[in-house]
Amino acid sequence: MFKSGAVRIEKIADGTDGPQIPEQQTAAVERAAQKHDAASAPAVEDYSRLERQMELWLCETYETTAQLLEIYEKLIPQLIHHDQEVEGGLRVLHGLAEGMRARLEPHVRRLGEDKQRGRHRAHILGEALFPHPAVAGEDSESPSIAYEVLEALQGLAVYLSHIESSLTALQPVALAMWDDEFDKSVTYAQQCVHRMLAWVRQQIKVRSPQTLLVPIVPKGS
Repeated sequence: MFKSGAVRIEKIADGTDGPQIPEQQTAAVERAAQKHDAASAPAVEDYSRLERQMELWLCETYETTAQLLEIYEKLIPQLIHHDQEVEGGLRVLHGLAEGMRARLEPHVRRLGEDKQRGRHRAHILGEALFPHPAVAGEDSESPSIAYEVLEALQGLAVYLSHIESSLTALQPVALAMWDDEFDKSVTYAQQCVHRMLAWVRQQIKVRSPQTLLVPIVPKGS
C-alpha cells in the first residue's frame, strides 16, 4: 500500500502533450527492408543472359565416349597379332561403347552441345594416355609385347575411370531434371562402363605378375 501523499497519479487528458515513448518498430522494419533490397539476388532479367553448364558436361562426356570407339579401333589392329585374348575382349568393349554412344546421342542433340570444346577435352585426354606413335603403329619404346599390352590396359582403365566420374555427375542431374529417358540412358551408360572397367582391371591383375616379375628383357635395354 502506498502511504498517503507519497504518490500522486494524474490523468492526462486526450489531446494534451505529455510524456510519450517513441514507437521504434516502423523505422526498424524500413531499415531492414532497405538492407534486404541492397543485398538481394540479381534481377530476374539478368538470368536471361546466363546459361547453365550441364550441356557442356554432357557434351564432353559424349565426345569422350565417341573417342573411346576410335581408341578401340586403333588398339585392336595394334594388338591383334600380339594377344588374341585382349583382341577379342576389346571387340566386346567396342560394342558396349557403341551402345553407350547411341543412348547418349539423342539427349546431346536435344539438350544442346559444344562440339569444339568437348572434342578438344577428349583429344587431350586420349593423346596423354595413348601417345600417337604407339597408336599409329610406329616403333614403340615398350621393352616387350607383354609390357606394351599392360600399358594399353592401364591407359584404358584411366580413360574409362574418367568417363565413369563424368556419368556419376550426370546421374543426380538427370534425376533433378525429372527426365526419365535421360536418367535411363545415363544409368545404361554407367552399367556399360562398369562392365568395361571390370574386364580391364581383371586383365591387369592376371597379367601383371608374369609381365613385371619374370626376367625377359636383356640388361641395359
